[in-house]
Amino acid sequence: MTMDSLVPYNPFENRKSGAKYTQEQVDYIKQLVDQGWSASKIAKEYNLSCDSIRKRIKDNNWSATKNQRQKKLTQAELDEIKEKIDNNVPIAEISKEYNISKDALWRRKANNSWSITKRKNKYNFDESYFDVIDTEHKAYWLGFLMADGYILSKRKGKRANQSQSFGFSISVKDIELFDYFKEDLKADNPVNIYQKSGNSFKTDTDYGRILLTSQRTVDALKSHGVVENKTFIVKMPELHQELIPHFIRGYSDGDGSISIDVNNRIGWSLCGTKELLNSIQDFFGLNYKLSQRFPERNNNNWQLHVSGWQNVPMCLDIIYKDASIYLKRKYDKYVEMQGKLRAMDVYLHR
Repeated sequence: MTMDSLVPYNPFENRKSGAKYTQEQVDYIKQLVDQGWSASKIAKEYNLSCDSIRKRIKDNNWSATKNQRQKKLTQAELDEIKEKIDNNVPIAEISKEYNISKDALWRRKANNSWSITKRKNKYNFDESYFDVIDTEHKAYWLGFLMADGYILSKRKGKRANQSQSFGFSISVKDIELFDYFKEDLKADNPVNIYQKSGNSFKTDTDYGRILLTSQRTVDALKSHGVVENKTFIVKMPELHQELIPHFIRGYSDGDGSISIDVNNRIGWSLCGTKELLNSIQDFFGLNYKLSQRFPERNNNNWQLHVSGWQNVPMCLDIIYKDASIYLKRKYDKYVEMQGKLRAMDVYLHR
């Protein structure tokens, strides 16, 4: 009996919710498991409790028979699958032909992963990188991580002694930033690419993510103010005065925007806590009124919007002066702004 031939028959059709499984139903679940069906697939197909199916499988020590488990693919098979996908062969058809789940195929397609690689237990990087913030690049990355990075919370129970991880996610259109980050930290950690989805925090575009694990590095970041659940509590870190522009540039690349509209009105906006944004204003000698982003939530989430052809170029000139690392997309906006400013100056003095 094949897996597909089992589908039309439904011994659970008249079963009441919460009732004990009959022997016939138990035997049928065992058949499905032998055919390679997962607990979640059985539960979904027959409208059953997934937990009850998992318990039944665990209590009886059931597993798919050896020849029905998803096999490990050879490189030749992966090459064939990639060619089929490139030629728009349906995922379901490929899944059936090669006995590999559709989810696994979608992951390979999303990550463009078509080679066999051995998984490493530990990736290497300079774990002391953030111990002392004493260079332009370190200040930049501290600002970027304070804006757009995250630290995974400490695990509990048996994994409580495991080191914490940190990282960040960005749109694939800014993918070059991962290369700069890995180069500075001498990291060989992979960058994972994910497809956009309706339930993702990045709904408008595909995005990449990098994650690094080191308690030493996480503790160093925490000492500079990059902590778990930092959104409403971040403050300006203690830095040498000459490093503050680089920190602000990193923060702006993570949680800021530069705008030029059709009427040549320009703006530079940053989001953050009231404490951090006021510290940034103090650095530039500004005194704009902050606006609360979500007043109905009454939390410490504010926006600083700098406007006008005097203040915006002044601030950006400072943070981009002698800069050797930046997000190109935003830097290009700054360059465009400079060009318009020069054109205006020529017009006014002709």
